[in-house]
Amino acid sequence: MEKFSSYRDPGTGIQPFLTPLPPAGSELLATILLPVGYVVGVIRTALIVALGVIYVVLVSGVCTVFYLHSTTL
Repeated sequence: MEKFSSYRDPGTGIQPFLTPLPPAGSELLATILLPVGYVVGVIRTALIVALGVIYVVLVSGVCTVFYLHSTTL
């Protein structure tokens, strides 16, 4: 990998051919926020599913009303 060490971007200093290393630091915050992320994910998924069900019920209901109205004419 030494042959690629001279290929840095002059403006940013980023090495495009080397894999980036994660910053060394405490993982306490990540450990604390992991369950919060799961809860937020479950809430978002439930919200999307609920909105999808409401959409399908309303669209099928409106289509049924217009279908019944057109057949009675």
